[in-house]
Amino acid sequence: MVYIYKTLVSNQLLFILLLVSVLYFLLKLSSPNLTRSTTTLTPVILHDYNFGFERTCSDISNTSSDLIQQICHIEQSKLTPLHSRTVLVRDTSRIRYYAQRDLQGWQMFYENIGYKVVEPRFSLTPPDPCLYDVLLCMGLVLQDQSCVSPQDYPRLAPGQRVSQFYGMRQVLWRKDSFCRTMKSVFARIPKRVSTDFLFDCWVLPNDLEDLRGVMHGEPDGLWIAKPRSRGEGKGIMIVHNLAELYEYNLLGSVIQPYLDRVMLIEGRKFDLRTYVLVTSINPLRAYFYKEGLVRLASELYNKTGNSKTQFLTNTSVGKLVANINDIVWMYKDLIKYLRKMNFDGDLLFERVEEVIVKTLLAGEVGFHKLYQDTFPGYMCENCYQLLGVDVIIDEDLNPKVIEINGIPSMQLSHDLGVKPDPSKPYTATKFGLLRDTLNTLYQPNTRPHQLERMIDKLGIGIVPSTCEEQHQFCVTNREFAFLVDSQREFFSKGMYKRIYPTQNGDLYTDLLTHTHKTIMKTADDKNQLTTYKLHHLMTLIEIYNLQNH
Repeated sequence: MVYIYKTLVSNQLLFILLLVSVLYFLLKLSSPNLTRSTTTLTPVILHDYNFGFERTCSDISNTSSDLIQQICHIEQSKLTPLHSRTVLVRDTSRIRYYAQRDLQGWQMFYENIGYKVVEPRFSLTPPDPCLYDVLLCMGLVLQDQSCVSPQDYPRLAPGQRVSQFYGMRQVLWRKDSFCRTMKSVFARIPKRVSTDFLFDCWVLPNDLEDLRGVMHGEPDGLWIAKPRSRGEGKGIMIVHNLAELYEYNLLGSVIQPYLDRVMLIEGRKFDLRTYVLVTSINPLRAYFYKEGLVRLASELYNKTGNSKTQFLTNTSVGKLVANINDIVWMYKDLIKYLRKMNFDGDLLFERVEEVIVKTLLAGEVGFHKLYQDTFPGYMCENCYQLLGVDVIIDEDLNPKVIEINGIPSMQLSHDLGVKPDPSKPYTATKFGLLRDTLNTLYQPNTRPHQLERMIDKLGIGIVPSTCEEQHQFCVTNREFAFLVDSQREFFSKGMYKRIYPTQNGDLYTDLLTHTHKTIMKTADDKNQLTTYKLHHLMTLIEIYNLQNH
């Protein structure tokens, strides 16, 4: 009897072992590695409800595991100041325009975290990198040359920061650059990738003949002409035909069709000034601030009118003829209004986040080419940039990206020289934005034990030291450092929402497949890192983070 019982138990154990082996084999076949193309990112359930490790790197001891020591070394190298916690200000504009507008806020919040802010006498010669821990780049004139010399970028220490991505004006910021980048990337995009979030555009005079044919086919159309590199609504005009382009000397402009079925608020046009913090351009890490500005035109909309204040929503234009409090709402005001009109405000902002991510991912192609030609092997790892992305909404709640501003106003009050009032929504938004930006960048908040657990559960190994056959993903040291930075920022982001990487990675797989192929066509190093290569892994990490925290 005992023999029969032992035999049954043994057979059951063998059956269970065989079943586990088969399941493991099938899992290995279906699990993608970092370079495999994936069209669908299937969420993996990774619940770990007893996950209670909240200790940061400041709490660990020398007896911690080698992996935890490595994680904390990466954090320390990125966050340790080298030059007396010095923030150096570089304003290349006339009469210190941007410093007068924005420096009060940046200085207040940098000093709150123990940095000193210094603005030396201006010189066209870029400052010695040994003079600063942080370089605040302001202004438009010769930005890429007079803030940091291109040859100095790769020489920066891991703990040094520059508040701009080299080449942002050449790829996404200038209106003509934005137009060319988007047209280039999306010209041969698969049809399943929607481009409805972009306006058609023509950069004159090069695209004049193409525009002539389009205008001829739409004699009743309205067109918006914008100077290539000016901001704050300066020089923008509404035109009806080609003759007006000649009449008003607009043959050096960027032309876009005017949005016909634009959504109105109480009869007035509006757009959204969104704030997007980019902490890595390759692979992409981007954060959307949950509060921003709803900018309303100062006059009622009339399509047949000719007043700028009916068409333009820039606050710099509107406040000349209206009280600023009447033409600026917060997002919460817009959501309340949409709810009253039976629209889904949450759905709108999900769509806004999606089109912003697509825009930034498309820009990666241009940055790769520029960096390959300028400093091969370096991808501006020391850089961050707070962007103002302007978005307009049509009657069906579909957002379109208007443009990207590389120096959004951080002015703490509506008017220069006016003492900021933290009780006012406008000032409170800027206070929160500045605080959460610096916390995201500098807060030492990596949870090494949580990260170690996640690495184990996702099956991540590091090449060549710990990558073994059983690992589902093998990452390089640079990719691992990106992962550590991502986790630290995740716990420090405040009112920022990470919009890439995201748990909804499926939305971007087709676009990333396209951009990766485009990058590889001209890449000198076919193994260079792209957002696409980490896309699947980072999607799983975001799913894990949101399930467990």
